[in-house]
Amino acid sequence: MVHGAGGYFTKLGLPPEKGGFANDPVLGLVENLGIHGTALSVAKVYVGILAATILFIATNAGVIGASRITYSMASYRQLPEIFRRLHPTFKTPWLSLIVFAGLISIAVLLPGQTTFLGDMYAFGAMLSFTIAHAAIVALRVKERVGEPGYRVRPNVRIRGVDWPVFAILGGLGTAAAWIVVVVQKPGPRWAGLGWLVFGLIAYFFYRRRLGVGVTETTRLPLPVGRAIALEYRNILVPVVGGPESEEAMDVACRLATERRSSIAALRVIELPLELPADARLDEQEGRADEQLDEARAIGDSYGVDVATRLVRSRKAGRAIVDEATRRQSEIIVMGSPRGGRRAGKEIFGDTVDFVLKHAPCRVMVAASRKAA
Repeated sequence: MVHGAGGYFTKLGLPPEKGGFANDPVLGLVENLGIHGTALSVAKVYVGILAATILFIATNAGVIGASRITYSMASYRQLPEIFRRLHPTFKTPWLSLIVFAGLISIAVLLPGQTTFLGDMYAFGAMLSFTIAHAAIVALRVKERVGEPGYRVRPNVRIRGVDWPVFAILGGLGTAAAWIVVVVQKPGPRWAGLGWLVFGLIAYFFYRRRLGVGVTETTRLPLPVGRAIALEYRNILVPVVGGPESEEAMDVACRLATERRSSIAALRVIELPLELPADARLDEQEGRADEQLDEARAIGDSYGVDVATRLVRSRKAGRAIVDEATRRQSEIIVMGSPRGGRRAGKEIFGDTVDFVLKHAPCRVMVAASRKAA
């Protein structure tokens, strides 16, 4: 720290002509570690290489991440569909990479306004982190009656909601930092806010042209072809026991290993109409738990985590469709006995037929290797 007009300043923020290290803060840290001679020379080279490597990795992650974000936005009809096209060989969103990780990155660097770009990065990063923290809080409120998942501690339970302490404190901190950038940096203030306004207006007219509501969540159909497995990140597998369920779990696990997708194994106990909804079904529930354990064991053999769920319903098909809707599943993998159409009967059972007609996502029917 050095004393200047109006207060103290760190040398890391001063330009080189004033004896500072604004252009190379890492070098400033090394030179003030208290080491000299050969050790200082070696430390300068080592830390310089280390810093350059870290910056390269961070830049690569940030730039490449833009293509993933735009690909996801295109999948949910927030950007034109062309940005979700995958390369036939590499299975990557090649157009998003070229436009957002290539052309735009080069365009913003050409003017050489590095200070402005740094301030813009702070504007966008603090706003993004604030929204992410707010989303965690919103999910806790929305899923207060849902099944519990992994939740980072500590939490404060108020009115049935587990309020995440770190998300609230983090959101307040990043929001305050974003406000500081907006207030103190006029360039990023108008450029950032203007870009947000432009994006919202473009989004409004784009959704209007598609005939989709601005607040409606809608997803494009999954592409057909070899790249289709890359889309399955949330797989639902109804379990009934026997070789059919084993084959369905085997297929789902092979799909999940492509992208470390999540699998939910669902066992539905159909309640007869003459029984009340809270009737004791100890024997049926015991068998259902064993079947779910078997499904989890198949997942373990593939190295895939399988979440299990046991529900009661008057109609298994409706329960499966409702669960797929609640989980926003991208595919339902169901087992069915191997065999052809017989006289007066459908190829599949009533449950499979109902799911095929009413499912909110793709349905894959896996025939068991063993004859029914």
